[in-house]
Amino acid sequence: MSTINSASRSTCVSSRRATQRPVREAAGENRTPDLLITNQPLFRLSYGGTRPRPDAAFVLLGVGLHRLEWDGGGLAVSLSRPVPFPGNHPTIELSDDSRRSVGHRQLHALHGYGSLHRMDRFERQLRVAGPAFAGLIARVPLLNSPPLAPNWLRCEMLERYQLLQHADIHSCSTVLEVGAGPHAISTVPLAFELAPSGRLIASERARWNQFQRILSASRLEERVRAIACDARRLPMRDDSADLSVCLHGIRSLGSEEGIVAVVREMLRVAPRVLVAETLPLGETDAQRAHLAMYALREHAFVALGGRRDDLRYLPLERLVQLVERAGGRVRTSSTVRPDLPHALAYFPRELVESIPDPLARDDLLTRWDLAYSSLRRDGEDHPPVGLVEADRA
Repeated sequence: MSTINSASRSTCVSSRRATQRPVREAAGENRTPDLLITNQPLFRLSYGGTRPRPDAAFVLLGVGLHRLEWDGGGLAVSLSRPVPFPGNHPTIELSDDSRRSVGHRQLHALHGYGSLHRMDRFERQLRVAGPAFAGLIARVPLLNSPPLAPNWLRCEMLERYQLLQHADIHSCSTVLEVGAGPHAISTVPLAFELAPSGRLIASERARWNQFQRILSASRLEERVRAIACDARRLPMRDDSADLSVCLHGIRSLGSEEGIVAVVREMLRVAPRVLVAETLPLGETDAQRAHLAMYALREHAFVALGGRRDDLRYLPLERLVQLVERAGGRVRTSSTVRPDLPHALAYFPRELVESIPDPLARDDLLTRWDLAYSSLRRDGEDHPPVGLVEADRA
């Protein structure tokens, strides 16, 4: 069993950090200075005036919201009046009027990604990964995509990199990736792990979105060839790759039969496969909060359109069984503990409110509210991940 841990610690928002992310002042506006949530410390607010006061903290308590906008790597919040708060970790509370004007997506951006020590853990794990990968991550663009925090993509790529340390990617000349996705979350770490002469075939059925932009920013695009295809019928010859990889894509394959079909095709193309997926293990309150919200996704999307968005997380033992059914001889199976924040389970309450069946809607709204209160209270961390490596039987 592989474990990656780091102890929590508290860090002050430095004057340099506050200065690096100044709040834009609107010419001619007569209003109070902005508050700036710098990058990720979403429970630590720094003064965003012309003379930064990083030691000053504020709490948003029943005050009107003047403006909310993403400003580079931070979230700029303008208030009708700032309220000083003497503590080091203020809790963010918004008045009813502010809640209505902000909406659930932005409100989740304020509350949901976790406290400062969670971002500390990201930085610490990035140091563990080493300066070369840290330099790569610095080139990955911050994304303005509320309710997710701006560096969510960097955090997810770091988790994929951790998983790849348990496989010998560097020795492969050709690697097939199944489920590249719209943000190249696994593609970039995979390309980084390849030798300079190696080649990565990144396959995805339809959702390319920002793939090319992010891959170009990584400066690894020469190692990657992207193909649009159905993973159950890969347009590749037998044994044309050394390794087939699917990281966190298993849950998007629709059914267990779909998983078996895709893994069988992966084993046709390469003699070895590596499959990784989040496990339904909640070892901390923050992990259990993630699982509670994620478990509602399947019910909500079925109630809306009759289709599954993502399957529920499978236990490691079941994942091993499915790989064996596909014709794999399991070489190793292990559990990896990323020790990183993770904010991808959330989906907006408005989606549940649009469910036409009143009974299903009311039940899911009650469960959504309970799950969301856990996210608010405990934050959201990445549960353990199951890793299965198998050879063709």
